[in-house]
Amino acid sequence: MLKIGIIGLPSSGKTTLYQTLKRDNPDTHGKNGESITITPIEDSKLGQLANIYNPKKITKTKIELSDGLPSSSSSINTREATRLRNLNCFFAVLDSFSIEKKTNMMKHLGQDINAIIEELCLQDLPIVESSIEKISKESRKGVNARAQELETLKKISEDLNLSKLPGISETEKNFVKGYQFLSLKPIHFIANIDENNINSKEFTKINTALKEKWPFLSLEYACLELEKDLQDLEEDERGVFLEEYNLNQPASETFLKKIFMITGRHFFYTGGPTEVRAWDIPVNSTIQEAAGAIHKDLEKNFIKGDVWPSDKVIEFGSESNAKKEGFWSLQGKDYIVKNGDLVLIRHSG
Repeated sequence: MLKIGIIGLPSSGKTTLYQTLKRDNPDTHGKNGESITITPIEDSKLGQLANIYNPKKITKTKIELSDGLPSSSSSINTREATRLRNLNCFFAVLDSFSIEKKTNMMKHLGQDINAIIEELCLQDLPIVESSIEKISKESRKGVNARAQELETLKKISEDLNLSKLPGISETEKNFVKGYQFLSLKPIHFIANIDENNINSKEFTKINTALKEKWPFLSLEYACLELEKDLQDLEEDERGVFLEEYNLNQPASETFLKKIFMITGRHFFYTGGPTEVRAWDIPVNSTIQEAAGAIHKDLEKNFIKGDVWPSDKVIEFGSESNAKKEGFWSLQGKDYIVKNGDLVLIRHSG
């Protein structure tokens, strides 16, 4: 299960985001006092597939979401840093609604993004430097087993000293995986805007400017108070509310999909009369690995996998109709599962 933390500067709307994504799900408190909830991801395809299979059960993909204690400081203390290291990724909330910050949004967004990145870098730097020193001592004694790890740490150190998120390859990330560096965790920034700015034409211009400094920046704009209010409305009322603000869907429905995308995960489906279910797996997973996500015995005893694009099963109304139209294949263990595949695992035992 993906574990997501909510970070950001004081009074930016972190708890509002947490409450919006939490919906009606119960929450608990962690050992540091943080709020934690397990929440399902809304997925329209599940409902469409359920209309076809009429299953006894519908199971959504779930995530663990946590919101730290309120703080008047932008700095992260040691206990909070330790908690954050055990998470997979972050939502970072930015204040773009207060009078001061919405008047020059581009300037203040840049400053706040920089402040968050700088704090993550500051938390990692002492660990990086002490690890470099320790491994360097080992090397001088003739122990060179960690040479690649050392070189990667030196690269990271250079970036952190410049308050930059480390620009290292996926292979290099594997050499330092055990450190759980905050600065290497995927971040999706959410600019919390005033409801009067929802359809502002300035956002494209702002994005272009921000991405000149941070090319891989993942950022979207939403009025979190409005998103929270939407959760309290009935379906028909929600449609009227969205139309009033010229929105196709609540922005909150895209937040979790974006975080899955930047963490390199996507979805596949299984369907039948017993259950229709969504599963999340790393991008580039094989169908045998996808079988293991369902049950380890399926991975072990894998033979073949039937694969349909779920969109086509929905379009033609059944697996058999989609197959007749040419949208089915029987795949071996090395097939790379695509986002949205509907899968049936054939196995022995």
